[in-house]
Amino acid sequence: ITEEDYICDACNQLAMQLVNTGLSNEPGASPSRGHMHVCIVCGSSLRSRKRDFIVREDPSQLQQAIRINIENTISPRQVTPSDCVCHPCWLRAKRVALHNMQQNIGQDEPELEPQPELEPQAELDPQPEPLFQEHRNSPNVEQQADETPRLISLSRYRRAANTASHCVFYGCQNRDLHRISDPLRATTLSQHKYYLPINARICEEHTFSSDWDTLFNSQNSFRTFTAEQLEHALSFINAFNTFLDFSSMESVERIDDHLFHYWLGMGKQQFELLLYEMPRLIEMHRGILGLGALLMKMRTGDSDDRLSQLLMVPRRTLERLMDKVREILVQDFVPRYLGIQHISPASLLNKYGVRLKNRNDAEQIVNVIRERFSLNNNLSDFINTTHMNRRTSDFTNITVTANSNTSFTFPVLEHSELILFALGTYQIRQARSYYSISGFMEVIG
Repeated sequence: ITEEDYICDACNQLAMQLVNTGLSNEPGASPSRGHMHVCIVCGSSLRSRKRDFIVREDPSQLQQAIRINIENTISPRQVTPSDCVCHPCWLRAKRVALHNMQQNIGQDEPELEPQPELEPQAELDPQPEPLFQEHRNSPNVEQQADETPRLISLSRYRRAANTASHCVFYGCQNRDLHRISDPLRATTLSQHKYYLPINARICEEHTFSSDWDTLFNSQNSFRTFTAEQLEHALSFINAFNTFLDFSSMESVERIDDHLFHYWLGMGKQQFELLLYEMPRLIEMHRGILGLGALLMKMRTGDSDDRLSQLLMVPRRTLERLMDKVREILVQDFVPRYLGIQHISPASLLNKYGVRLKNRNDAEQIVNVIRERFSLNNNLSDFINTTHMNRRTSDFTNITVTANSNTSFTFPVLEHSELILFALGTYQIRQARSYYSISGFMEVIG
């Protein structure tokens, strides 16, 4: 729920009633107002009216046509399994579905005599119920019936839902949605027979995916089109052809970004970086075209004939270019990045990195370790024998200065001497793994 969402007055009063009831600790009674069961088409309450359910599992041809008509009427909202329709709206959707089915049959069979359009409706449903007649007299229903779009069913083409509330890919929950460019829309219509309406949206993840062929058979794919959708498809299918111009880098920059990634599987910057990694391709005649064609073939797996039609290049010429580019890739690119002789990070570190060096006092440290490694820890033995610990033992503070009269003197050590002095048996044995490798002493710190 966002700040831009609204609720009706009845639901607002119902919510306030429930909140007040909860604050007063009174037993909640059944609300007298509120939309518990309403028609998804006209919004009328179904509490005391006849209702019809929308069949979604194994529907007949008529039931499927009725469901499609209802979905187009309430678009961009989606039909859920718990939604119901009042009987008058169901009859109206049934009449529209029967009328469209009758028109589709009439287009396949030649008509001998012209007949009025309303006669098939009267024959199919000659006696409408009185409830439908009363509901039809209302101005809202007449206006809604006039605004119901006429549907045209196509067998070889399908479309996505005309809504901006979710991604065109079924089941996608991403909310970072973007508009679909007309070049990409023309490509999907030409390559996959799938139309993306003007209000359709796509998320960032699926924009650069290669799952476009799954849209045609997805669960939110529709066979019916409105006249406005067909006009929109015809308006851009000729304006944006699928021709890709790889004659120069300037022409590559003019290709739509989404269309470029659709065919090559990479962005323009990656393509340019790959091109300049191999100077022989730049010097080669039509090397940019050969690299683009080879990447398209690796991405889509299309035949050479189809790629030649798309790139407007003869097939034999295109095959010759791809063979030369493939040879250059094997010779220049593969050994450097993908071959057996490629340089690993360890090789780069050994070649250009600063090698580990011993400290200046490494030899002295090794000598101290060798002398003290086998000595016993007398202090540890004394503490363990007397069972001393820090909490129960009494300690005496002493202050030693240069002028203090004490029976002993503390040595004055440099930092390097202090390091050697601190190498006791405890530290040496605890840090054995730091300087002992396979039984040999090695100072690495």
